[in-house]
Amino acid sequence: MDMLKVRGPKSRLGRKEKILVAILSSTELARFTGCTQEQHSWSNYTGDYKRLIVGKIYEVERVEVHSWHTKVFLVGIKGSFNSVCFDVVEVRP
Repeated sequence: MDMLKVRGPKSRLGRKEKILVAILSSTELARFTGCTQEQHSWSNYTGDYKRLIVGKIYEVERVEVHSWHTKVFLVGIKGSFNSVCFDVVEVRP
């Protein structure tokens, strides 16, 4: 399954950001690290952060890369979440 979806004609991501997005896009699992109100409010994320538990591991359904932010979609949880609120747990071979 191709989980990486890049939107927009140009990517403004630098080399380090592209590497991080590639890792997150190829992962199966991600740990929720918590989110500030600013991180939650940025760019209209639609997920219900109150349903997430800090330290819990979630399965990543897909990732959408935009010019200035990246949205993470989790299996079984509606909406999108800010990628900075997660750490990569497992990378697919």
